[in-house]
Parts: sequence; structure tokens; C-alpha cells
Amino acid sequence: MEQMLMAGFLLASATLILFLILYVATQANRSQVTTTYVVLQGLVLGWTILRLLEVVAPEGAFREALSLMQYGPIAFMAPVFLVFAYAHTLKSMPKLRWILLLLAMPSTVYAGMLLEKGEGVSTWIMLGTSLLCFGLGNSFFLVPSYSLRSRYKKQNLLFVVATLLVPFSYSISAADLFEMGKYTPVMALPLSLLLTMVAILKYQFLDLMPQAMATLLETMEEGMLVVNEGGRIIDCTPGFFTFLPALSQGTGYGHFIQQLRGVAVDKRSVDSLSYAVDAGRETVLNGEIHIRTERREKTLRYTAKAIAGLYGNKAATLVTFWDVTSMIQLSRDLEDKNRAMEEANKRLRGQLESIQAWTVEKERNRILQEFHHTLGHSMAELLALLEVAELQLQRDAWGPSAKEALEAATDRARQGLSEIRMSVGHYKKTEVGHDQGNGG
Repeated sequence: MEQMLMAGFLLASATLILFLILYVATQANRSQVTTTYVVLQGLVLGWTILRLLEVVAPEGAFREALSLMQYGPIAFMAPVFLVFAYAHTLKSMPKLRWILLLLAMPSTVYAGMLLEKGEGVSTWIMLGTSLLCFGLGNSFFLVPSYSLRSRYKKQNLLFVVATLLVPFSYSISAADLFEMGKYTPVMALPLSLLLTMVAILKYQFLDLMPQAMATLLETMEEGMLVVNEGGRIIDCTPGFFTFLPALSQGTGYGHFIQQLRGVAVDKRSVDSLSYAVDAGRETVLNGEIHIRTERREKTLRYTAKAIAGLYGNKAATLVTFWDVTSMIQLSRDLEDKNRAMEEANKRLRGQLESIQAWTVEKERNRILQEFHHTLGHSMAELLALLEVAELQLQRDAWGPSAKEALEAATDRARQGLSEIRMSVGHYKKTEVGHDQGNGG
């Protein structure tokens, strides 16, 4: 009866393992992670088949050989699991030399077990190293950054529990703590496989897209938090803690508002944010909060938006924060630069007006000087000729010399008048040409 029961458990386990292998190989995204997982399940399937054959085999050498052979898959399960955990959580395979080192360890232990022909020191070494590998591998799934979000926390915890069930039950069997202890690994295996199926089928444990999205959210500088209808913060990104380091997941939204109000410069700016949880499902709130911390002052812009549930009702509120302090500072610097440029333009216009006035004054002085030279020289020469004519008239009344002096004065007067006209005419042509040039 006991053999039939054990055979039934083992047969059910083999069926579940075969289903998982076929599902992962055909439906899951093909990657190093899925390949490593298929190898891991292949080892479990190998142990299950060997154990099943041992249970149904008759007493004798063949059964003893099957008993020794099943330690082979057991020895390699833990190192392969460690490689799988490393690849799944850290997004890359370990280096080849580390993989070879991990595989060399169970090979040596298994060789020792074959030499001992049964349980002995090598068995306990294998058990200890297996527990160490399983513990280290499961710790990768329990890193806080991977258990922050409830969805990934569930799938990771399910897989960790499913993984630890078998080695824990095998430890009980090896220690022979109670009479039925030798059957615990066989009975724990189907339960472990069922938990694994839930993690894979329901929570997409092997799908790297959710993990990639988790990594993306963890590297975002924006702070995001999700508040349920009960007023508790159920999820948030690590970037949110840069705004309020004292906040922790599971904190009540009211406590968060109190923290925010304590550092806000204007307490009224927090009131609209506190209203976000009670708002309807169509409400989208935007605002800006200026906070003052011990290190520096920050300006945060936020958007609070309702998340609809399955039937369209409001299920939660998503609040996103952006630190726009640098942006506002750059805007202020740009305004200062614009004001400085306007002042420089004003000074430049004043200097241009001064230069223009100086140029006009210089040109006017040049024209007056030219008129003075032209008219002054002509008038001085004319006066000299008239004085000569006056002296000639006083000497011989109206003689030839007086007549010549008057004619010379008249000619010089005409010449001076012509020079003045030419000078004025030249100035007018210059001004007209300048005006036409400006008009063109």
C-alpha cells in the first residue's frame, strides 16, 4: 500500500513536471532563464523517474543501483538552481568559470557517494551544499527591490516556498526524525510543483517583461505611489524615497500627508493633494508643492489620478511626483539673462544715439567751417579790392587804374558768389544722395 501511494505521488509529480517543461519550452519567452529552468526541471524529472523505478523495482542489485543513480540529479539540482536564480534576478548569466566550478562541486560529491555505495559523509556534504545553494538562490528573490511591489512579491514568495519545500523535506527524511519521514520528499514534491505552476501560470514568474518593467520603475527619478481605497500606500517606487526618506510602504496616506505638510512651505498647497484619495474616478488633480528639507529646498509637481477597477469603479489612486527644482532654477536663470540682455540693448541704443548726435554735430561744424572759409576768404579779398579802388579814386578821380580796381573787385565778387553756390550745391547733392540711400 505504501509503495502504491508513493508511486502515485511520484507519477503525479512526473506528470506535472512534464507539463511544466512542455509549457515553458513552447509558451514562455525563449531566453537563458527559461532554458536554465527547463534544465532544472529536467533534473527533477530525472530524479522522479529514478525514484519511481526504485519504488516499483523488486529487491536486488538493480534497485540498489537505482537508489545510487537518483543522487546524481539531486546533487546537480542546487547548483543549477543557483545559476537560474542569478540569471532571473540579475538579468545575466554568471561567468562560465563560475558555472563550471558550481558543477564540479556536485560531481565530486556524487563520485564520493558512489564510492561509499550509499549514505555517508558525502551525503551530508551534498545536503549541506545543496541547502547553501538553495538558500543563496532564494535570497536573490527576496531582495527588497524585488519584493517591493505586491505582484512580484507574491510570485517570488510562491516560488521561494515551492523551492524550499523539497530540500527541507529531504533534510527531514535524511535525519529520520519520525517514522514516515522517508516519504516527505515524495509528498512535498507535488505540492511544490503546484505552487510553481501558480507562480508561472498566474503571476508570469518566468516572463521577464514584468521584471524589466520593475527595473525600469526602480530606476525612474519620478516618485510614484499607489494608495488603495482604504487610504494605505500599497506600492511605491524607490525614487519616491528621495522626496520623503522617512516614508515606508504600508504607511497610511494620512500620515504621509502629515509628513508632507510638515515640510511644505505653503500648507495650503497640500490640501488639494489630500483630497485626491476621496476624489471620484474621473478626477485628475495637478499641483505644485514647495518643500524645505534639511539639505535644500525643492519644488515638486504632482499628478493624482484614479485607477479604475474591474467594473469601472475606483480601485486606487496613482500619485506621481516630479522634482522640478532644477527646471525652475533654469527658468529663473533664463529670465535673469533676458533682463540683462534688455539692459545691454538699452545701453547700446543710448550709445548709438550719442554717436549719431556727435556725428551730426561734427558734420554741421564741418559745413559751417567750409562756408566760413569760402565766404570769408571771398569777402576779405573783395574788401581789399574795394579799398584799393577807393585809394585810386582819391588819387586820380576816375582814372584807368581806379576803373581796373573796380572791375577786379566786381570779378572777384562774382567768383566768390559762384564758389558759394558751388559749395551749397555740393552739400545739397550729398544730402539728397544720403536720403535716397536710406530710403533704398
